[in-house]
Amino acid sequence: MPLGTRADLFVVGAATDAGTGLFLVPAEQATRHGYRTYDGGHAAALTLARTPATPLGTPGTDHTR
Repeated sequence: MPLGTRADLFVVGAATDAGTGLFLVPAEQATRHGYRTYDGGHAAALTLARTPATPLGTPGTDHTR
């Protein structure tokens, strides 16, 4: 995640029983491991396991039409 060590909130995609959806995850609920990118920037690897999240819209709903 670019600049993931500085984020307060993440938008992540996840599969549910209803289909794929986007969810908001507070940074304090995620485990982050920061690292430098090849171009000198910063990023973080996120670990999300049974992490509380708030759905953005209704998972599985097609909003492209």
